[in-house]
Amino acid sequence: MFKTEKRKYSVIGAGCGGLVIAEHLASKGYDVSLYNRSSNRIKLFRQKGYNVVYGDRTKNVRLSYIGTDISSAISNRDIIIVVITANGHKEIAENMSPYLKDGQIILLIPGRTCGALEFEYTLKQSGCDADVIIAEANTLFFVARIETPNTVIVKGVKKTITVSALHSADTEYVLDKIHNDFPQLIKATSFLETSFGNIGAIFHPVIFLINKERILAGESFNFYTEGVTKKVAYFIEEVNHEVQNIATAMNTSVLSVKDWLKSRYGLKYTDIYTMIRSNPVYK
Repeated sequence: MFKTEKRKYSVIGAGCGGLVIAEHLASKGYDVSLYNRSSNRIKLFRQKGYNVVYGDRTKNVRLSYIGTDISSAISNRDIIIVVITANGHKEIAENMSPYLKDGQIILLIPGRTCGALEFEYTLKQSGCDADVIIAEANTLFFVARIETPNTVIVKGVKKTITVSALHSADTEYVLDKIHNDFPQLIKATSFLETSFGNIGAIFHPVIFLINKERILAGESFNFYTEGVTKKVAYFIEEVNHEVQNIATAMNTSVLSVKDWLKSRYGLKYTDIYTMIRSNPVYK
């Protein structure tokens, strides 16, 4: 499907991650469409665009298409980037399956755990026979927060991100098409590496479970700093060891949490508690 003229992107999901990725691509001169499942979230964007803040710079973003019609969003798009929570992957795959065309690349950012595998399975179950490539990254490119309904603040950019096509023979092709736009991407050995490298599957449940009473009581606190006590850090490391053992048994490998934090954010190598709580993008 790739043509001689500049390729076209579609971004699926108008959360903070999707909004920043769409801006990043639009700023490079690409034709970018943005799809969201609910209309309330994007109503203001369609009228006035939205803002992305990088330090002291604010960019107003206008895209070629912003809407809830997935057919319009992905039609004639070379690369489709899915930036939604993992529990929405199945629904999105079902909805886009009738409209996919041969040669399109679908990139899940992130795929979380086996996202690309579920996506391909769902497409097949939905009767999609388009010859598409499905790939997944193991984390988001940007650390961002929604400040107001139409403003996103970028707090940091990750230095390295692993990516793999579901069928690893396709990974080099995917990287060849998108590496100039996302230079922090590096090749993973397989989707097992990106899936077991899902750091959110370690951080999020551990921090949530140990802070459950605070959350149920309605207490307001910073999830990644105030929520990470030395006890939480201990259990993060223990869960990480279990994940590494499982990955080894599956003939793949993943970084330790400390190595992940150092490689993604350039943090000084120390203990998990200190590294998480001192990370400026988490504050």
